Amino acid sequence: MGYLENDMLKINYMILNNMKKNEEIATHIHDGYELTYYFSGKGYCVVDDNVTEDVGSDTYRRDVSLYLSKNRKQNKNTRYKFSACSCLIIPPYVAHYKMHTEKSTFISLVFSADKTDNVPEQILHSVMSANGQAFFSIIADEIKNRKKGYVTVIENLLACLFLEIERNVLQNI
Repeated sequence: MGYLENDMLKINYMILNNMKKNEEIATHIHDGYELTYYFSGKGYCVVDDNVTEDVGSDTYRRDVSLYLSKNRKQNKNTRYKFSACSCLIIPPYVAHYKMHTEKSTFISLVFSADKTDNVPEQILHSVMSANGQAFFSIIADEIKNRKKGYVTVIENLLACLFLEIERNVLQNI
């Protein structure tokens, strides 16, 4: 993973959200990466182990998400548990479902990357560093305040965040 230059990442969608206990997000895919950071709460995310090719016939699109039919052929999958200060990075076209077992506050960003080697490969990062937490707090403030140039600020913070994640991964090897 190398240093990210401008225009390497493009935000397609962003949301700061709250979910109730036992509230789910139905199985869906995106045509970009999804990064979700949890400020609070607990739950799990079920992620297909392979790219989704058969989406089924009962799909529907909302924003940048394509929600999949409950009747579609299920791929082999992995369950990732998340909690406060953890983040998930889900690759494009990988089906995933989330269940919040506690009231949760989180930020989700769907983005595209010109160079995929600039995006961390590991799906779950269970404990974000203090610097990583600070980046997410600033990103949340940018989404709330929507000042001039906020999308550019978020894209650049995302690049810095990925470098911070890489540093932490290398430190823990």
